[in-house]
Amino acid sequence: GSVRLSVPGTAHGYRQLYKQLGGRVPWEHLLEPTITLCENGYTVTSSLARALRSASQNIYSQPSMSSVFVNPATGKVFQEGDTMRRPQLARTLRLLQQDPDSLYTGSLAKDLAKDLGDLDSSLELQDLRSYSSVWKKPVSVSLQHGNLTMYSVGPPGSGLTLGFLLNLLDEFGLSPGNVSEANTVLTHHLLAHILKWTFTKKVQLDNTDRLAHDLTSDAFAASVRHQILDDMNFHDSGHYGAAPGMADDLGTAHSSLDDCGTSQFSLLAPNGDAISVTSTLNSCLGAAMRSPRTGIIFSSTKVDHSHRPYPTTPDGSSNTQGRKLSQC
Repeated sequence: GSVRLSVPGTAHGYRQLYKQLGGRVPWEHLLEPTITLCENGYTVTSSLARALRSASQNIYSQPSMSSVFVNPATGKVFQEGDTMRRPQLARTLRLLQQDPDSLYTGSLAKDLAKDLGDLDSSLELQDLRSYSSVWKKPVSVSLQHGNLTMYSVGPPGSGLTLGFLLNLLDEFGLSPGNVSEANTVLTHHLLAHILKWTFTKKVQLDNTDRLAHDLTSDAFAASVRHQILDDMNFHDSGHYGAAPGMADDLGTAHSSLDDCGTSQFSLLAPNGDAISVTSTLNSCLGAAMRSPRTGIIFSSTKVDHSHRPYPTTPDGSSNTQGRKLSQC
């Protein structure tokens, strides 16, 4: 339901990134290609068609979604090869060309707040006005015993757990030979246990200080390595560092969440600048709710506030002001 909705922060984040590091290309030019696609239409790919079919029940049940994803000529979700258009989203992007803050403090914010109210969301206009992007120092993790350094996003992103996973792989000295026919079973066994340790730490990312020390420590990775045995499985989640009160089967808890809908791109500029951007709706069509006035589809990433096998509060609700735990 609408309790899952959170403030759409992507536009704010991109604008702050542009103000801090951009400027060579005018802001309005950056939005133009997407506006053109929304206005003129784009061809439905096989992957988009599959996503629409899988989400068709939610699409048909929500008028704001069916008005975008259902072909009026057939009464069915758009199929591969069809042409889709997003005129309302194009209008929103046109307004953002003129006023980049409109979605948070301008006319678009008022439109968005009205739609949130119609959806019985707890979010209000003040939540949009008070939203801010957060600049954080990246985390650094030493790899290959100091020969490489990985830089990534800190909590609530998963840079720390990614570094921990890579350090564990280093501890085992895995190489192409480990995936040979003779070693495949053992290698998969080791990878399964490495992932269990990693995902146990992921859901504890809000306990940042101590966890950051452990996950960036070669000594901690070495100690974990000695707890992963070639010939033994453990069914007690406490063996993998799970805190008391967490579910015994982390895999079962996470499999109940539709954790998908993530996109990623990395760019390297001719001058050596590099950028890596990850964004997610947390499922193929987010919360399956759309703002009719702005054309924005709400993400379901509010689930990530409670993305753990036990609730954040006795009733399982979460703090609307918190930052989302993320796999990104």
